[in-house]
Amino acid sequence: MAVQRKPRIGPLDSVAACRREMGRVYRLARYGEIPTKDLSRYVYALKSIADTLVSADFERRLDVLETEQADSPPVITNGAPYVARH
Repeated sequence: MAVQRKPRIGPLDSVAACRREMGRVYRLARYGEIPTKDLSRYVYALKSIADTLVSADFERRLDVLETEQADSPPVITNGAPYVARH
């Protein structure tokens, strides 16, 4: 009797990695190795992880822009302060 190994799950640290895992899970369902009802659960979870990664990346980029803007000296034009854009 052969010992059944658990499937290897790589790190889900990028949207591309989540997409690859979705494709892998889809193929498993197509080949009948996992029930299709489980497919929708797995894909939903992977989509949630991907959405969180997108939000985290957006937040990181926004923080960088806000820091750059805060570090820029204000420029005075026509008596009104104006922050120069790079």
